[in-house]
Amino acid sequence: MSPPRRYFEPLLPFPLRRVETDLGPVEVYDIPENQKGPVLEKLYPFRPIPKLETLMEDIHAEKTFRVKEFMVTREEGMNVLASPYYLEGERSSTGSRLQGKKSID
Repeated sequence: MSPPRRYFEPLLPFPLRRVETDLGPVEVYDIPENQKGPVLEKLYPFRPIPKLETLMEDIHAEKTFRVKEFMVTREEGMNVLASPYYLEGERSSTGSRLQGKKSID
């Protein structure tokens, strides 16, 4: 029996920087503002894709943000589309990721 395959997504074409958090280091992409739209279209798992100016709520941090403020982290071979508050709290497979947010517009 072969071991289960781990999921792997290709790296995005942007520099990564290491951010220290209470739960350990996390790699965060530095995405230029003019590339936020294409990255959102590529990584957002639902349809319709929200507009960059849409207000959303991070239900874990209990804070609102504009979609254009999102971050993308690189974790365990995956590109994780996340709220700008993602690194403030506990992270898990269902953490403060953007796809778990509620639009308030």
